[in-house]
Amino acid sequence: MNVRSHAIKVPAGIIMQVFRNGGKLRLSLDASYVHANVEPESERTSSLELGVPRFRRESVILAFFSGVLSAILAVLLVFKYNLVYGDALTRVLNAYYVIRGNFHLAGIGFVWNPFPSLMELPFVLLHSLWRPILADGLPGALISCLFSGVTVYYAHRIFVIFGAQRKLRIVWSLLLMVNPLLLLYGANGMSDIMMVGAFLGATEGVIRYVETNRLAALISSAVWLAMALGIRYEAVPFGFFLAVALALVLRRQRKGISEIVASSSIVLFPVVCAGIIWIILNGMIMHDPFYFINSEYGNAAQTSAGNYTTKLTLFAYHDLPHAIEAVGRFDYLYLPALLILPFLLLIPMFKHQHGVGWIISMCMIAVPLFQVDLLFKGNSAAWARFFIEYIPFGALGCAYLIRFGRRWIWGMVATGLMVIGDISTTFALNNPTYGHGDYEIVRLVEQNKPDPAHASYVGQAILVSERKQASDVAKFINSHPKMIVLLDNFTDYLVVPLIKNPNQIIVTNDRDFQSLLLNPRGRVSAFLVPRNQGVSHLNAINVQYPNLWARGASWARLLKTFPGPYEYRMYAIR
Repeated sequence: MNVRSHAIKVPAGIIMQVFRNGGKLRLSLDASYVHANVEPESERTSSLELGVPRFRRESVILAFFSGVLSAILAVLLVFKYNLVYGDALTRVLNAYYVIRGNFHLAGIGFVWNPFPSLMELPFVLLHSLWRPILADGLPGALISCLFSGVTVYYAHRIFVIFGAQRKLRIVWSLLLMVNPLLLLYGANGMSDIMMVGAFLGATEGVIRYVETNRLAALISSAVWLAMALGIRYEAVPFGFFLAVALALVLRRQRKGISEIVASSSIVLFPVVCAGIIWIILNGMIMHDPFYFINSEYGNAAQTSAGNYTTKLTLFAYHDLPHAIEAVGRFDYLYLPALLILPFLLLIPMFKHQHGVGWIISMCMIAVPLFQVDLLFKGNSAAWARFFIEYIPFGALGCAYLIRFGRRWIWGMVATGLMVIGDISTTFALNNPTYGHGDYEIVRLVEQNKPDPAHASYVGQAILVSERKQASDVAKFINSHPKMIVLLDNFTDYLVVPLIKNPNQIIVTNDRDFQSLLLNPRGRVSAFLVPRNQGVSHLNAINVQYPNLWARGASWARLLKTFPGPYEYRMYAIR
């Protein structure tokens, strides 16, 4: 007799064991009853089996394959196409500033979250053995490849929790790892894939907790959420929505208020503590508890310079309906996300066992809603990467369909939707609006142009002309070993890894930068000054001496000019 899944009710506290054709009893507590489901061995997959080594091995193998795939692309991007992302290199250099000169962790900076740079620090220590480790931002690529594996690992574990059979969950994991945007950000050293991996780790813990009531799963979620805050500030809205979703599901399961409050507190406590520590450190060292928000180099300051203004950001500025519409348009990055969202929100209202849909939907919309606020205020550049959460959580929403009944039918539907999702990502990245920031890079790779030397814009990647100009500056400094140059590494960061003797330059992350900027005589030989335009308005030298580049000063002498995008001028201090 082939026993399908059946549900029976027995009084709580009675333990039943069922052995029928290799079947296994699954128990879940619901008020005063215990639901027992008997399933045949061939169809049995449950979150209770996550401890079985076979599932862990499967997750690890898929994660390893994803990391290797990302590593291959990373090598091609750097060494064939000569493409390095500016933000990725900046985070690598933040780790370098910690060990440059006297070791001090404060050198990591207080604008961007510190975890990416801290994870890259062990690899940065090897820079003296091979200079491209710094100049090409390779530690960032290694960490993003690692988190590409983390993303697939936890997505696969969630597929197991949903009850997907082996073939389905492997196919879904493969579709996720070859998604163009996830693949690109798994290779380019940016923090976005790190954030996605941490978010999925936190989500898997919460889902496993509501399915199994295991406290260890909730603690795992809390740790990943705290790590996510160390990676990106989007962890704040994500953590809030995740806690709200958990409370809704537990309430749906008729849990008591005390248990709901306790569970939500466990999830949020580490991330709240991490946030408080970060605020205290900002106050102690930078003398402003919210320096990471108010900094002259922060997101709001950069967008105010006008360099990131587009038709879409103007469309959304101070217009809430337009801001919501703009965020909705980025669903083209993964079309199934928009299709599946209503089901995820509505199904739990009618089917008790489908409360997990709220968790997925809340996680899917948390960061996009945060972007609505930023676009409305004019503080977002509307890069495609800011909406990367549509992809993994859209895929989870598709996979969740198998909970609705006939698993093979819904499994095929989910697979088809994920294929459509990857196709829509490809088309979106080939659109200058929805692929904003990555469109030019994708086009260069598709056209197999390994040397974009004449490009005037390559999205978030560094121009070849910028690297050439930085190389000219570094050669000049290296050829004058007694020269001490002060520069602001916010705009001049490309110069830093090319300097042979790090003691020859004073950078923003150095402890004495501000005092030397105000009083350079006798201690600094020269200032490196970019033309006062665009984001160079935020350069500390231009802020302190706004007319120095154009007019010079009585205390400074023009020493040399460097043609290129920043139009550098080096002024010797008299």
